[in-house]
Amino acid sequence: MHPFVDILGLTIPTYGLCLVCGALLAGLIALALGRRCHAKNEDVIFCGMYAAIGALIGAKAGFILAHAGEIIAAMRQGGLRELFGAFVSGGFLSFGAMIGGLTGFLLYCREFGADRDKLACCLLPTAPLLLACCRIGCFCAGCCYGIPWQGPLAVLNTCSPVGVNGVPLFPVQLLAAAASLLLFVLMLCLPSGRYPAPFGRLLGVFLTLYGAGRFGLEFLRGDHLDRMWLGLTWSQWFCLAAFIAGVLLWRRFRKLRPA
Repeated sequence: MHPFVDILGLTIPTYGLCLVCGALLAGLIALALGRRCHAKNEDVIFCGMYAAIGALIGAKAGFILAHAGEIIAAMRQGGLRELFGAFVSGGFLSFGAMIGGLTGFLLYCREFGADRDKLACCLLPTAPLLLACCRIGCFCAGCCYGIPWQGPLAVLNTCSPVGVNGVPLFPVQLLAAAASLLLFVLMLCLPSGRYPAPFGRLLGVFLTLYGAGRFGLEFLRGDHLDRMWLGLTWSQWFCLAAFIAGVLLWRRFRKLRPA
């Protein structure tokens, strides 16, 4: 667990480094997929930028909403300075990133008349790859940590600025990263032949598999057990909604073929 790394005399948060590296890798793969789907490079680049900006805004907005109570309490105690600190130094919410990224993607396609199916085949498969890189960053930072665990592969944090130190924990972040990498490989295999898979089908597969996997992984998370409703965390309720939406999209688009 290394929350910070020193590069050329600069102390850089490992999570941010993983995020940047993941974004660069996802961009290169998206461009390579663009050649397979006959998408224009400029569309892949600028649509990816729209999606990335939307994902960052959505992830931060989701974090603020999920922690609204704590942020309001901090604002009442210390005013705007504490509120700004909570906004800047706080984390991100993956479901907020998905909603924001999808919004940016659709906005670009609508505004510039880009082929949604082609761009989806380029960009959607890279989303779980970026999520995997973020989960590795979470592991290094010690956030999004697992339940107390005395079994094999237990991790003991000693210097995490945001997580639990001195308690053996299950490395749920690494398991989540492995699941996201598997989803990345599966989504790469979906477009077949010389036609791109329909946008709705790709999105349906992503939401269904991610929702199901994340729902199970939440039982191994130990960082938000206090935020539960009817025995499930808020993330698990989002997972159920994502799973249902994914199944409906898959059923709607599974038999469609490009004209």
